[in-house]
Amino acid sequence: MAAVLCACGGSGSTGAGAVVGPDAGLPDAGSTDAGVGDGGVADDCTGIVPAVPASALAFEVGENTGEICSLSVTDGTGVILAESHSGTSLTSLSAVNWHEFDTRGIGGGFFSGGFSLAPQASGFLGTESSAGAVNVEAWSGQGKIQNLVPFSSSTAPVGVAPGFPDGVVMVQNSGSTLLVSSFDDLANAVKTASGAAPAGATVLAAAQDQTGPVLAVLSNGQGIWTDLAAGTSGAPFSLGSGTTAAARALIGGGVAVRLDGHWTAIVNPSNSILLPPRAWMVDGSDFTIARGGKAYAVTTGSNVIALAVGQTTCGTVTLPGVTSVSAGIEGTVVGSSGTNGCSKVFWPKLLQ
Repeated sequence: MAAVLCACGGSGSTGAGAVVGPDAGLPDAGSTDAGVGDGGVADDCTGIVPAVPASALAFEVGENTGEICSLSVTDGTGVILAESHSGTSLTSLSAVNWHEFDTRGIGGGFFSGGFSLAPQASGFLGTESSAGAVNVEAWSGQGKIQNLVPFSSSTAPVGVAPGFPDGVVMVQNSGSTLLVSSFDDLANAVKTASGAAPAGATVLAAAQDQTGPVLAVLSNGQGIWTDLAAGTSGAPFSLGSGTTAAARALIGGGVAVRLDGHWTAIVNPSNSILLPPRAWMVDGSDFTIARGGKAYAVTTGSNVIALAVGQTTCGTVTLPGVTSVSAGIEGTVVGSSGTNGCSKVFWPKLLQ
């Protein structure tokens, strides 16, 4: 059953996907409108940083003996998926156990699936591997399979990214052919494109720009843009070397690229110009779009969330009694506590 916790103190101070790692030490920058956004207009932090409510809800992830829990994601209705896994490190896992909880923290469905999920307005999309093939699978908020569609017969690593405005994008380099496919919110295939890619370079990460093109980040230090509407891919360009990567779409356009935990560049569709990352993109951090698409919720594996608009850090929120906080697409914030991280505390719609 869900429990109500007192979250004494921790009010909001003047601040794709949870992050595992040390606290990057985000400073409390104070609320300010001094920054200038991409369009040359001063960033507006008005109403961006919330106060933390006096109470929160909690639930326990029903893990097996020896399992640990870390990541949490939330769909547009507030259904929470909390993962549990055993054995190897998170970065090397291909599948985990996902436990579903409703907006009151009451347990619902359960399924095993890919490590990367794309939350939807209702339900979740991800990958499922079977008999040497990779499929796209849609799960409801009750843990039921809604659809399963073949993506590729290759076992090469697949980049999974939220589609825009919904659905999911899958990217894979099989041999020397980059395959890029988009699927709607029920995993039905929408568009597919392919192009040449460097042989042997696997896909480390992918992101769909809010204007439509898809960026693939490859293991050889290069990136490739694919235009799904035209069905074409551009030439590879240098992004920098790294063994791990993340790519996150920015509000209004552009994709931020993180290599080995360090945000290295922002790139825009159809060109290879590397722009500097924003000041709030600190090492070891991740971010999701929050506050109705107006701001970024920046997490570092600690109990602090920084809220940013454009180039400006508006302030931070500190969540008491938890670590490894994550922000869902509809604003729910989930944190971990306990020896194995399987005790969860959450603040519904805190960043709505």
